[in-house]
Amino acid sequence: FFKQKTAYEIRPRDWSSDVCSSDLTSEAFTYDVSTSVATTTTTRVGKSQITFGQSVRDVATVTADEGTDDPTGDVVFTYCYVGGSPAPAGETCTPTTIGTVTLSGGTDTADATSTAQSGLVTPPTAGYYLFHAAYQGDDGFDPSEDDGTNEMVYVAKAPTLVSAHHATALAYPIN
Repeated sequence: FFKQKTAYEIRPRDWSSDVCSSDLTSEAFTYDVSTSVATTTTTRVGKSQITFGQSVRDVATVTADEGTDDPTGDVVFTYCYVGGSPAPAGETCTPTTIGTVTLSGGTDTADATSTAQSGLVTPPTAGYYLFHAAYQGDDGFDPSEDDGTNEMVYVAKAPTLVSAHHATALAYPIN
């Protein structure tokens, strides 16, 4: 198990006693050994429902599929508005980038897991939003993305304060 991608240079030597020596040339050649580890990215949004004007953030956890080293590198967080009702499966929307955050290792350095937390997002209108995290990978770990589960946030309309002669009430909109 190698941690980083490494190129090895193999130089032929005197192979005259080898049965296959006629196949060798005197030129050196390079053989690239791909040694990056596959990863899995999972995410969770802080809240599944907020009221208009409130903020929410996304948290990504990147786990190496083998080994004990914690993944390193960056995660790109995005979100997009899908409308007044949840997006059907497979529907896409135009993403807005929240930001790029560098992973930080967990408290147990041998758990092969690192996390990143997006900045706070205050959605600009009521409705449904999809959040997304994409780990960019590095020399030792392959990129991966969340699968979209646990990534829907509903932004409810804020209640309206209604005041009448000596009475006050909150009126909640019907969605």
